[in-house]
Amino acid sequence: MVKLLKKIIHPATQPEKLDPNKPDERKRIIKRAVERTVREYGEALKKLGSD
Repeated sequence: MVKLLKKIIHPATQPEKLDPNKPDERKRIIKRAVERTVREYGEALKKLGSD
């Protein structure tokens, strides 16, 4: 059963786990968070504009 679950939940389909103690990975974490925030803010503005 565990082997089956590991095949279904393949690492390639999971988001990579980044270590915040490493500078390069910390930059990627921050960049992703900023991009997500900007995207969500843009979507919210579109919704407000359409109302």
